[in-house]
Order: sequence, then structure tokens, then C-alpha cells
Amino acid sequence: MAENGTSLRERSAARRDFGAVGFAGGSVPPAAMVAGAIAVARHRFGPARKFAAVLGQALDGTPMSRQGVYMWEVGINRVPAAALVIAARLVRMPVEELLDAGERFACGRPDKTRGPGSKVTAGRGDGG
Repeated sequence: MAENGTSLRERSAARRDFGAVGFAGGSVPPAAMVAGAIAVARHRFGPARKFAAVLGQALDGTPMSRQGVYMWEVGINRVPAAALVIAARLVRMPVEELLDAGERFACGRPDKTRGPGSKVTAGRGDGG
């Protein structure tokens, strides 16, 4: 339980719902798009633990936990701009393309960067 009496699961569910609200200029708020981009990068990179460690080393020289990355993905914590750029480099994608994939991820649509008929779903952890 958090200090305010809500569990991490309750806060995660509340934050995940922020993608369902319309946003001027697009259907997905920028924070949800960026969170989705991190999730797509993690799925494309490989094991979550390795992705977190490499990303943390590139950010500030200290390994990051996979839970820290997860907190970005579900919107509990905001993704630093540097983390988005580094994640795009790790999966060898332009930032704009990664953001587009993140928007599709946030909307639950297929990630067209993974091939025909593939779909990335939150929490699946397929490492793909």
C-alpha cells in the first residue's frame, strides 16, 4: 500500500486509463504515447532486465530496475526525454517511428514495426 492508502495496482490502473481520454491534436496524450514507446522498445530489445540495465547505464551510468521501466510504461512516472532517445537508439529506430509505434501500443493497435499480424500487448513480456 502507498502512503495515501492506494495500492500500486490501483494507481497503475488509474494511470493506464489516461490513454482513453481524448487529447487535442490526437487521440492519445503525449505521455501515453511516450510510455507506449518505451514499452515497444523494451519488447523489441529483449529481456526486460537487460533493457533496464543498458538504458540506466546510458542515462546516468547506474543500472536501472525493470520495475523502474515498468513504472514509466504504465504512466506512474514520466519518461525523461533522454530515455526516449536512448531507447530509440537501442532498438535502432528513429524516435518518430518509435513514438508512432508507442501510439499504436497505447491504443491497443498492432505494432506495424514487428511484422504482419503481430501485436504487442501490455504486460505480455514476450521479450520480442
